[in-house]
Amino acid sequence: MITALFKRRWWLTQNRLFSTLGFALMLPLLLYIMIFMVLNTIIGESVNGIPYGEWVFPGCVVLIGAFAVMPLLFRDFFDLRVYGRVLLNLTLSPSSKTGLIAGLLLTSLVESVLFSTAAAGVLLALIPTPFGAADFLIMIAFTLCFNFVLGNMIISLSLLIDRVSLFMFSILTMFIWIAFGSGLLIELGYYPESVSQFLEFLPTAVVVRGFHSILFLNHVDSTLILVPIFLGIVWTFLNGFILKRKLNQ
Repeated sequence: MITALFKRRWWLTQNRLFSTLGFALMLPLLLYIMIFMVLNTIIGESVNGIPYGEWVFPGCVVLIGAFAVMPLLFRDFFDLRVYGRVLLNLTLSPSSKTGLIAGLLLTSLVESVLFSTAAAGVLLALIPTPFGAADFLIMIAFTLCFNFVLGNMIISLSLLIDRVSLFMFSILTMFIWIAFGSGLLIELGYYPESVSQFLEFLPTAVVVRGFHSILFLNHVDSTLILVPIFLGIVWTFLNGFILKRKLNQ
């Protein structure tokens, strides 16, 4: 089942190869011009005194991976469910509904990692950083963990919402939240204390705190890493249940 889903993903990527490459190369440049150049001037450094360019680099890499995973899961679980029959045909396979959710999510995570890797290459030419090879491997794990949680959230919205306008509003709200409320582009310490105390317990913010602790403080807090992974696994089973209920309707 997994092999077939990877072949399907590769076939879909081939059909939009040039647009995919253009997106992978242009998005880091747009982030640098529209966000980094502005916030670097305003913020300058993190709460802990880390230069903003160094602090935001992992967040930009992860955010581009998140941008990549959104349309992939939207197509598989919303567009093809509401307007087509491809998702229904996939559910006729002998695999469980949870297995189908996990398989489609896994293929999307792999593609998001490729996007993040390409983005890191472009950003390296624009933002000077002291990161080594081990740090980049940590960023890849960062991207996978972050998008594992985010991907399950997108799947839930795609399965529970049937109206395009409501779905688009939900995705826009989620985009603003993950970009500015997870600690990827702006450190939560810059928000008012009441706001930051709320934001830091959101699942994606927990992932960011965990990996920032590894990258910048050389401290591994296993709770901040394992709790989101456990949540993502439970959420995957929940999405399998939701898909099964949707098909029964």
